[in-house]
This record gives sequence, C-alpha cells and structure tokens, in this order.
Amino acid sequence: SAPGQIRDLARLMSRGGEDVVIVWGEQIGMAAQYLAAIANHLGLSGREGAGLLEIPSGSNGRGLREAGVLPDAGPGYRELHGDLGHNARVMASAATGSEITALYLFQTDPVRDLPDRALWEQALHHAGLVVVHASVLTEGLAEHANVIFPADSYAEKDGTVVHPDGRLQRLRMAIAHPGEVRSGWWVINELAKRVGLDLEVLTSGMAFGQLVGAVPFYEGLTLEELGGRGVRWPERPQASVFPSIAGEIIEPPVHDIAPPPENGTLRLGRYRPIWAAPEVEVSPALQYTIARQQVELSPLDAERLQVADGSTVDVAQNGTRLRAKAAVRSGVPEGTAFLAEGIAADSANAFTDDEVEVRKT
Repeated sequence: SAPGQIRDLARLMSRGGEDVVIVWGEQIGMAAQYLAAIANHLGLSGREGAGLLEIPSGSNGRGLREAGVLPDAGPGYRELHGDLGHNARVMASAATGSEITALYLFQTDPVRDLPDRALWEQALHHAGLVVVHASVLTEGLAEHANVIFPADSYAEKDGTVVHPDGRLQRLRMAIAHPGEVRSGWWVINELAKRVGLDLEVLTSGMAFGQLVGAVPFYEGLTLEELGGRGVRWPERPQASVFPSIAGEIIEPPVHDIAPPPENGTLRLGRYRPIWAAPEVEVSPALQYTIARQQVELSPLDAERLQVADGSTVDVAQNGTRLRAKAAVRSGVPEGTAFLAEGIAADSANAFTDDEVEVRKT
C-alpha cells in the first residue's frame, strides 16, 4: 500500500548514512508533504550536506515563492490574513466567467505552458484586457494580446536569482536593452504609478532592498555580500526564522496507484522537455534541439498495440487528438503513456483527463 511504501522508504533511507539528499520536482502535488514528513523523520533539517532539493519547473521558481509569489502565503511564506489569492486555474475560470476582466501575463503563455489549454483559450477570449510581457511573442500571445511589453532577456537582466540549494546570486547585465525594452521591475513600477500605487522602486537595488526587508530569512543581506558567488541563505543565522516542518509520516489521503486500465487505454503522465521554450524555437543555432511530441511507452504496451519505436501514432482523448512519435522505453511502467507539455505543437496540456488511447496511424 502507499502508506506502507512510504514507511519502508523512510526506513531504507535511514540506513543510507548522514548525507541523504531527496531530489523532487515541483509538479508532484500532494506527494511533497510526504517527502517533507520523511525528511523530518530522518532529521535532515540543519544537517550539513543533507535535505530536500527541489528542481523547480522554471528558473528561479524557489526565489519567486520565497518572495511571496503564491496565492496563499506572503513574502517568506508568511501567513496571509483576509482574502487569499487565486491559483492559475481559478484565475482562468474567473476570467471565463467575467469575474476577472483583465489578465497580465508576465513571461508566460498559459495556452502553451499551463494545464487545460481549452480553459485558457476561453479565458483569454473572454478577458476584456490582456497585457502580455514577453521576450518571445508566441502564437497564443499574439492572438489574444491587447498590449505587449517586450521583456528583457536573461543577458539583459539586473537582479537576483535563487538556486535550488538556496543560493541567492546576483544577476548582472551583460548587454544593453535593445530599443525600448525596459526591465520588468521598471515596467511594473510605471504601471503601478498610473493606477495610483507608488512602489518607490527607482533602481534594481531598491527592489532588492524591499525584498530583503520583506523576507525574514533574507534579513541583512546586501548586494555587496552576494558578490560574484552569491550566498546560501540557509547557512546564515537568519535561516532560523524559516517556517519549520512539523509532523510524522502520515497516512496519505490518496489511493494506491491504480492498475493499468482494462479498456485498452493508458494512464497519462506528463513531463516538460528541457528544451521546451519559445527562446529555443527562435534561435537559429538551437533548431536541432526543438522539442517535438513523442509518446513514451513500455515494451509490453508497444507490443500489445503493435507500435514500433520511432513510428508515428495518434494519441486521443474525448475527441481531442495529438500526433506523436512513439518512443519505447524499458523504464516506463506498463499501462502508462508519457507525453510532453510546454511545446509549440501537440502539447499534452490539450488533454484534461487521466487516460489516453494510442493508435497506429
């Protein structure tokens, strides 16, 4: 059972020595709380060379959350009082129902990047105002945008980033902004002024100062201290104010993994290829790396479906059909099909249910 497997995993890891590192992904959902409980059971907190290491779905994912870019927590994961914010799906539903009339898309194309493509297409269609802030204008953004702000690229940024291990590092501008491109913080500050809110941010250094003042475990940090190598804030004394993890290994409120469907369909798993990005698609030097859809199958399922490795197949669900190349992998569990999302064409976010059919073309 799932609870038994969690306990067995904790016991196994307890025999693995002192330097235990649990690597996990941002998209594992409720499983994160069980990993946190296992880490707490093993006493990994505060142990040098051990702990949880999250690989975020996007660059600086950890830094954004620590800064308070969350629907249910403020900077430094502080508790929010009063009305909470909305996650992306709730925002899309609210825009579809005209409860939200304006959307500001900051460096994201939800039609491409987020789950439920159809919902986001409806949301952008119903929104009265769609403001796009992007470095690459994708097809989805171009179709729905009312206002477009060109975003600075990675080499044009001046700011900070937090790495998965908690290292806060300074980003320095390597090349100047072309044309009328401005820093993201500058555009947000100017927009805020025009709606009556003065953020009092005139430089990137002032923005960093506000960040340090708002996040308790960043207290006292300066750009000079970050220098060229950065600082791992978990090693500073101020890290003691970070919200602690309490609890033991718990019985998960989920069912065991279901067996392969008996109707011939396959469980759907999703992943994002490392090269799935608009910046890759517009780079002449990276054309050979552009991610295209492939469906990963187990050898047993491929044999049952009479699908050969490298052949072209259709993947279907509730009338929605994607074209993909079959990739037979020994590590794929029987009864499961893995599809790529975040890609320009035939992305898995077109599917909303948990099962798909794979058919030869």
